[in-house]
Amino acid sequence: MTYTDRSIERSSVDEVIEYHDRVRWGPIFAGLVVALSVQLVLSGLAAAIGLTNIADTGVPNSASNSTVAAIGIGSIISLFIALFVGGWITARASGPMS
Repeated sequence: MTYTDRSIERSSVDEVIEYHDRVRWGPIFAGLVVALSVQLVLSGLAAAIGLTNIADTGVPNSASNSTVAAIGIGSIISLFIALFVGGWITARASGPMS
């Protein structure tokens, strides 16, 4: 039976499944921008704290291993925080799937 045949019942034509986009790109981009922003701010804060520790010693080139480790750990923690906040923003901006 073809679609041009007038003998098709109206109810069978109405049973077409509606297409809903399962990926919403607006919230994804919003979460990406927020995650990058939070990452930059928190990494800058961790670097500033670590560099202040170096500047307080008064000795040039005195970057100890503990200071470099503190900056690295601060960057890792800020990365996890930024990813969490970006994912949370994406989930909240997506709204319910219906």
